[in-house]
Amino acid sequence: MDRARCAAVRADVQPFAREMGLQRPPPMTPVIRSRLARPGDPIAIVEQEHRQHAVVELVIRDLKDQALKHFPSGQFAANGAWTAIAALVHNLLRWTTILGTPEQTVPNARTARRRLLTVPGRLTRHSNQWTLHLPARWPWREDFTTALARIRALTPAT
Repeated sequence: MDRARCAAVRADVQPFAREMGLQRPPPMTPVIRSRLARPGDPIAIVEQEHRQHAVVELVIRDLKDQALKHFPSGQFAANGAWTAIAALVHNLLRWTTILGTPEQTVPNARTARRRLLTVPGRLTRHSNQWTLHLPARWPWREDFTTALARIRALTPAT
């Protein structure tokens, strides 16, 4: 950062330093901040913005870990369609997790996929009735059955 830019940033910080009771502002390091927390800002607003930013970063990490890791071709249209489908699948998985297990924190996509979608069960049909047989010692059996019951109990939107 050049001297002129440091001086401009220092001039912008000086009124806040006076409000805080400092004789002069602390020495500037060559780091550009996107938003400074001012003394008058409620801490709840600053924390909410920080949490929203963290959620966006987690979504990007999940998408890079899954579908965006494997773009199908060098064609722009195909990659655009792949990205749109990846976003739809990610949103469906998140809503399934939020609606099915609301008392738990939302895990990353890999964990949610392992617990709710990768089911080591067996489907059988007897007398036109489908039955899902889950392993007795599967660690996420209770979570899966609770989530399935809650999603089945939802009323359809009108």
